[in-house]
Formats: sequence, structure tokens, C-alpha cells
Amino acid sequence: MGRAWFRQGAERLGQLADVEYYMKMPFCAFVLPALALTTVGCAAMPKSSVSPAPAQVSDGYVELSAYFPRVVRAERRYERTNPSRRGESPAPYVQSEVENGRVEGSLVGRVEWPLSGYLDRHSDRPDRPRMKWPSPPRKGTEALFAEFDPPIAEWPASVRAGAPVEWQAKMTVYDRQGVPFVQGSAARRVWWEGNETIEGNGVTNVDCVRLRAETDLYFGWWASFRLRETVWLAEGVGIVRRVERISGRALLLFLFDSEHQYVLKAHEIEASKTEASSSPRRWARLAVYLDRSIPRPRVGGLAVEWATESDHRALSTVGKVD
Repeated sequence: MGRAWFRQGAERLGQLADVEYYMKMPFCAFVLPALALTTVGCAAMPKSSVSPAPAQVSDGYVELSAYFPRVVRAERRYERTNPSRRGESPAPYVQSEVENGRVEGSLVGRVEWPLSGYLDRHSDRPDRPRMKWPSPPRKGTEALFAEFDPPIAEWPASVRAGAPVEWQAKMTVYDRQGVPFVQGSAARRVWWEGNETIEGNGVTNVDCVRLRAETDLYFGWWASFRLRETVWLAEGVGIVRRVERISGRALLLFLFDSEHQYVLKAHEIEASKTEASSSPRRWARLAVYLDRSIPRPRVGGLAVEWATESDHRALSTVGKVD
């Protein structure tokens, strides 16, 4: 009995020391770099490149429906830069939007709607569709799906000065195969910071609405994330500039932080003929592809599925992860 117990313990310790063991774990892209950081130390966190907000608006009210036009089809081409990494060349980043949702970066051309078709809440059913991720599982990348209950608004339909708009939701995360592996919570807050003129690519966008958002994702001891966004909106176009910062903590101890900026260079928009809705568009599901992991994570591709009325009804009946 004692020998068997000792042998099992030794095998377990050997498994924990095996890199292949961690590669099989969900979210391995966060686990492996975190283990490496124990020997090299935490890298310095980048300073934000966002300029200070203009004089804070003390009163007022802004309707945002004209800044987030409903579209039949739209393509926006951005230039992405990393302010914290000198010498990194700007890179193109494409955003394609249809009535169902929006696809960005390396997931453009790889997504079939609805995203729920890729998910199986109870088993790894072999006959369902599979996402064509840009790369197979490997160190330094990760791919996953997320589902929100209730669906959570991306941006408000309107916002008042000095009064943030807030939403909360339960969240289920699925691995790259669409099988659930962790549940958590999400909270999102948006502030109106005033109006500014944004110049870029030979175009001057006057009186752009400036919004600031914070999204917190919490998964207990496993990980917590904060996504900070500052966006500038031009009427009839949408986001003309965005600065995003992803920070958080993995396995309670290991910090990560990165920042990227997106500047609009060109766009083509076929607006919908239906009247703009007064309700904000809400995230029902996301597909996320990280092409860099901690300590400097980067979203290489993203798909956002807008919620429908059926989503509001169906998601409220989803059970817990088995």
C-alpha cells in the first residue's frame, strides 16, 4: 500500500513538471508564461498613451445612435500600433461588420453565424461546426469563446455627463473546441468624457464623442482581467480611434499588461434602411483569438455576435457547466 501510494505521488510530481501536461490545459497560454515569470521576474508595466480627457463635462446628454449606425455591411480598415514597444511597425487591422455581428483581425473570413453553432454546453459533439482558428494550439497563442447571460451592452444608446452606464452578466467561457470549462462574471462601465477633434489620414473629424469604458472579467483564483478602452466616435462612421489596455492577474500571482492603439484609415459603409434602434447592441457571444500571451497579451482576432430577442430568452435558461 505504502509503495503504491509513493509511486502514484512520484508519477503526479513528474506530470506537474511535464510541459506537455500544461499544454493540454485550457488557457495554457496564460499558465506557461506565468510559470516562466517566476524565474525572470515581472516585466515593467507600460505607461498609457491616452492623452488626458478634456475638461470634464459637468452636465449634458448625448444620443449615440448616430455614432453607431446600423449597417447591412461595413468594412473599416485601421492601423494598429503598440505605443509601449519601440521599433514595432504599424500593422493593418480590418474590421468587417454585418447585421449579425462584427469580425476583426485574423478571424475575418473564418466565422459562420451564429457563433452558438460552434458551442456544445454538455459534450464534445463531433458533428457540429468547428471554428477555423488561425493556428493550432501552441505556446504563446490561445483561442476561446465566451457567452454572456444576460447579453451585455457594448456601448450605451445614450449617456449623461458624470453618470456612468453600467451592466453586469454571468459569463461562460468555452475552449477552442466549443466545450465549456469555466464560469465567471462580467461588469462593464462607460463614461462620456467630452468631445474632441481627431485628425488622421488627411481627414479631420470635428466634435468626436469621447467615451471611456472599463470591463472587468473575474474567474475566481484562476484569472481576472480588466479591459480599459478609450474611443472617439464620428457621426455616421463609428470609432475613428481606439486605445485599449488589457491588464490582469493569472493564478493569483502573475501580472500582465499591454496596450494597443487603432486609428481608422479607410471605411466603406452600407447603412441599413431600417430606423436606428434606441436599444444598444449587446454581446451575446464572442470568439477571441490571442496571438500573443502574457506578459503582453494581444487580441489577434475577434468575432462579436449581437444578441437577438431569442438570445435574451434562451440564455436565461442555460444551466451551469457540467
